[in-house]
Amino acid sequence: MATYQAARAKFVPPALQLPSDSIRELRVDMRLVLVTIRLGVQAVLEMAVQVNEVNVLLPLVPLVDVLDLRFGKSTGLPIQH
Repeated sequence: MATYQAARAKFVPPALQLPSDSIRELRVDMRLVLVTIRLGVQAVLEMAVQVNEVNVLLPLVPLVDVLDLRFGKSTGLPIQH
């Protein structure tokens, strides 16, 4: 569903079939809901790309550098035990 109109066309007809006493009034801007959902999906997909990049690139980083990050030797961070 690429547009608000497509979402409305898909969901309004089945909604009109519901008994009116089973529907609670909800006042929201459905365009805002659709934009929010799109942004959330985009963020998750971008995170998946970043995770894949880490999976590819992390093995290329020398282990000593990774351990330095964990133990704070080269970063100046306090060592955590």
